Amino acid sequence: SEIMDTIEKETKGLWRPSPGSVYPLLAWLVDKGFIKEVQKGVDGMKRYTLTEEGKTFLKNAKDIEKEFGSLKFIIPTLISQVGLTPRKEDIQMKMYLTRLFTDIVNFRKSFEINPDKEMFDEVCKIIKEACERIENVLSETSRVNS
Repeated sequence: SEIMDTIEKETKGLWRPSPGSVYPLLAWLVDKGFIKEVQKGVDGMKRYTLTEEGKTFLKNAKDIEKEFGSLKFIIPTLISQVGLTPRKEDIQMKMYLTRLFTDIVNFRKSFEINPDKEMFDEVCKIIKEACERIENVLSETSRVNS
């Protein structure tokens, strides 16, 4: 709850992750050795701390962000951590994903300066529609292959 509250505050109330997204991520970070659970606080909440491996991972990600000036370059680091290796066929998709992440990072920077709810809603609508279209393509593909 504290993590979700913090994220909601940091995004100025525009996003509050669900427990269904936060707790699996915490479990994954523990499994990967990036964080470990520490003694529960007096409030009874679980507390976590970065491990040395987690500090190294975070430092590398921050170094990459500084070097390239945007969060889009953290994505390959995260992808490599979950064991995905890009194939030749992924080059075109990588190009579009890079554009997408760049645009999202630029939007986030712009939103930080000028929190325009209308613009935020429009960007969310576009992303939602893109997700739905991709899901429809995948759904059609699975029907054809069944």
